[in-house]
Amino acid sequence: MTRQMSKDNLSNQMFFINFMESLILAQDERWRRA
Repeated sequence: MTRQMSKDNLSNQMFFINFMESLILAQDERWRRA
C-alpha cells in the first residue's frame, strides 16, 4: 500500500515537473517572438 502510494506520488511529481517545464518553455518562445 505505502509503496504503491509513493510510486503514484513520484509519477505525479514527474508529470507536474514536465508540465511546469513545458509552460516555462512556452513562455520563453513567446518572449523570443515578441
